[in-house]
Amino acid sequence: MDETLACLIRENLGWNPEDTEVVYQGDGLTNRNYIVSNGTEKYAVRLASPNAASLGIDRHAELAAMREVDAIGVGAQVIFFSTESGNMITRFIEGEKWVDKDVAVPDNMRKIAEAFRKIHALPQIEKRFDPYRDIENRILSARERNLPLPEDLGDLMARMERIRTGRAQNAEVHTGLCHNDPFPNNFLHDGTVRVLDWEYAGTGDIFFDLACLCYYFSDEECELFLGMYFQITSPEHAASLKEMKYIVRFWNAMWAVLQIGSGDSGFDYANLAGLIFEGMRAG
Repeated sequence: MDETLACLIRENLGWNPEDTEVVYQGDGLTNRNYIVSNGTEKYAVRLASPNAASLGIDRHAELAAMREVDAIGVGAQVIFFSTESGNMITRFIEGEKWVDKDVAVPDNMRKIAEAFRKIHALPQIEKRFDPYRDIENRILSARERNLPLPEDLGDLMARMERIRTGRAQNAEVHTGLCHNDPFPNNFLHDGTVRVLDWEYAGTGDIFFDLACLCYYFSDEECELFLGMYFQITSPEHAASLKEMKYIVRFWNAMWAVLQIGSGDSGFDYANLAGLIFEGMRAG
């Protein structure tokens, strides 16, 4: 057993690691996740990636957001959290992990919309989430590390700048506590929607969350979801969503670029980044 994992079990759960059942969860790309049990109780343990700072992760903000969402029954209860290392223990939630097709089911859409209306109305935390600045910082980091960047990067950034300028006019209207990575793999359904993995949490533009939620939706599904969230339909909402889908793609493309050559997962991050950049050009 990993010694760090053994220490977390021993020091924070009071269990003997040798008597603990440990099941590795292979669905994380950057962190190592485990389910641990003593036969009676069960917890989720995260051993965090050491490159969190380079990805713009703020552990203090993550913890603050997790406490807020746990209070309204949307997240997971924190048992232990190190803001220094990012290692964490939460109470295990029995539920169904969703995949892309699950979030497009109208009843599930409605549950997600209700959950995120509650999340966005929670008290705002100090950390500001600025995807535009993140993208710029990731580009600088990629250049410092001689990582591959698209030849038309200047054109892609020019479009980003136009969107940033336009969105700034609605900053106060559409600001709230945001998850900023609410893709299907971060949902758990136990009768209600639970939202996990708050590494990128911060106060920001709620349309970034909405664009993530609608990332794989058709135009018709986007319209349906926006109607459920806002309880009205509006051309302005649809236009905002389209703009922020571009920013979400750019943000994720640069995340993938920074992962190139890191870790030993064998995942093809360069191919992922290329596919996302293609989607940006097409959309």
